[in-house]
Amino acid sequence: MPYVLTANHCLEGLDAMGDSDAGRWVFYWEYEHPGCVNGTEPVHRTSTGAVLVANNQISDFALLKINAPQDPRTRPGVWPYYLGWDRSGNAESFGVVIHHPVGDVKKISLSSSIQNQSSSYTFGKVSFPANSLWKIAYASGNGTTEGGSSGSPFINSSYRVIGQLLGGGSG
Repeated sequence: MPYVLTANHCLEGLDAMGDSDAGRWVFYWEYEHPGCVNGTEPVHRTSTGAVLVANNQISDFALLKINAPQDPRTRPGVWPYYLGWDRSGNAESFGVVIHHPVGDVKKISLSSSIQNQSSSYTFGKVSFPANSLWKIAYASGNGTTEGGSSGSPFINSSYRVIGQLLGGGSG
C-alpha cells in the first residue's frame, strides 16, 4: 500500500494514537510540469482518503497510508515512484528535495552537501541535540525551499529517503 510523507502541522488535529482517520483528505498525483517554468494548471489526478500511521509534533513529520481502493496506481495517467528509506546516518555529497512550495507544482531542489548538524539547533520552542538533524546546502542556482515545503523528503544519491524538511529559512 502506498504511503505519503508530510509535515505534522498539516494534520489539523489528527494523531496516530487517537483520531487517525484522514478519510476526507484529497491527494494530488502528477501535479507537475515538464520544466522549471510553470505553465497551465496540470490535470488534477486525485484520490481521497488515508489513515495516519505515525506522526510526531516535535520533529514535525507525519506518515499516511492511502486507503486501498484509492491506490494511485489505479488512477489513469498516474505512474508513482516509490522511495525506500535509509537509516544509516551517513552524510552524502549530493541529494535532492522534492517539494511543493506554497502549494505550487512539484519542484526539485539539488543539494551540494548533506551533513550532520554538528551543533544543537533550536527551531521555535524546540531544541534538537547535535547530530540529530541534517544540514542541507543547496547547489548554487539549483534549489531552495520555502513555506509549503515542510515535510518534503530529503533523498540521497541512492534514491532513499533520509529525512524530511523541518524548519530553517528559505534557501
